Amino acid sequence: LLVYDLVKNRKPDWNASTILQYLESRVSSVKLMVAVKSMKYMMRSGRVKFAAGMIARTLNLTPIVSLDENGKSKAMGKGFSQNSNIRKIIRHCMNIKETNGIRYFAVGHAHDPELAIKVADELNNKLGIECTYIMDIAPVIGLHAGKGSLSVAFMTEK
Repeated sequence: LLVYDLVKNRKPDWNASTILQYLESRVSSVKLMVAVKSMKYMMRSGRVKFAAGMIARTLNLTPIVSLDENGKSKAMGKGFSQNSNIRKIIRHCMNIKETNGIRYFAVGHAHDPELAIKVADELNNKLGIECTYIMDIAPVIGLHAGKGSLSVAFMTEK
């Protein structure tokens, strides 16, 4: 989304330094949320300790994972199903749109394009803006979040 924003807003006279300053000024406006389908891959990758993962799996809890200001993963919420976590992400996006505005959003998926299209369509309707892109994130996020995971990234106006 940062590169997309840069392409949309770049002026012809910008040099490399100006471009870098622009990107640095916008990086904090980009947020990412991932609805994990299963704890299996989070445990396998070491993101979640085995004992905590087993308890979560027994209770059928799945996390919503986000990134902090340093780019490290953090739990943003949890639910009893991926669908409930996706609903929470959609509600969160609607709240952000009301408070800070959303300039762009994108949906990523780990080998589940049908789910990604469904979520993108719902966000299109609820936010009143078109999804910037939908892409398979399996190589990037799939290692830690696992097959079937879904991500929503957005860039705020502020």
